[in-house]
Amino acid sequence: RKFTLWLISLVTAVMILLLLPPVFRVISNDMLGLPQKVADLTYYATILLIPWAPAIGYRRLYQGILIRQGEPGKVTCCSAVRLVSMALFALTMAFLTKIPGALIGAASLSIGVVLEAVAARVLSKKALRQTIDYGIDKEILTTKKIFHFYYPLALNSLIYMGMRPA
Repeated sequence: RKFTLWLISLVTAVMILLLLPPVFRVISNDMLGLPQKVADLTYYATILLIPWAPAIGYRRLYQGILIRQGEPGKVTCCSAVRLVSMALFALTMAFLTKIPGALIGAASLSIGVVLEAVAARVLSKKALRQTIDYGIDKEILTTKKIFHFYYPLALNSLIYMGMRPA
């Protein structure tokens, strides 16, 4: 849990740092050459996505516990919460407001993942108690061991994200 909180705090801090207006202007205008209207939409959409990264980390922690304790069906329920909440929010906003689609999409993603994280935490209560009461393994998990396990997963995500623009 400490590792997850540390990691999501770091990712959120980097995201906020990239959203500082002078930094964002260099990225959007100088590096990417975005038209100002697109840059503005991107800026506000990214602000709406700030809760997304920590919610992803939080829900993955609890979904991992569910999977480890043999309850993968609950992970599917969490995904259903995300998909339904995203769809309901996006459709409601699209029909009732004139908010640009990029902002509705970003807000929908954040709301969906935050609600999925809440669902994962609620649904993992029993599995979490079993994990704490009985332990997952006899081996003590140190930060070094967690990092050694997590590093290839993080590298995989970075490669995947980098492949899309390439």
